[in-house]
Amino acid sequence: MIAYGKVSSWAISRADHYMPNALNEFLDADEADAFIVAYALSDLVNRVVVTQEKSDPARKNKVKIPEACNALNVHFVNTMDMFRQLGENILKSIFAKNICDLSFSIKLVFSSE
Repeated sequence: MIAYGKVSSWAISRADHYMPNALNEFLDADEADAFIVAYALSDLVNRVVVTQEKSDPARKNKVKIPEACNALNVHFVNTMDMFRQLGENILKSIFAKNICDLSFSIKLVFSSE
C-alpha cells in the first residue's frame, strides 16, 4: 500500500494540470491504472507495466499510465516491445501452433483408417 500512496500522492500533486474527473478516474478503485503502476513500483527490479497507452503529457482530461510511470520511474513497454524483450515472435508462434495442430489432425485422419 506504500506504493499506492506514492502513486496517489503523485496524481493529487498534479491537480493543477489534470481535470478533477481525470484524477478521480485514475484513482478510482474500480479502475486498475493506479494499482498497476503501484504494483510495478513496489518491485522496480522485477516488474514492468505493459500498456498500449501512448504518452500524452499535455492531455488534461485523462491521466495516462505512461505519465505516472515516467514520473515515478516505473519501466513500461507496449505489447509488441514486451514480446520482443521476451524473445517471442508472434507469427512464428502462431505458425508453429498451426503446424502442430495440422500435424495432429493429419495423424488422426490417417490413423483412423
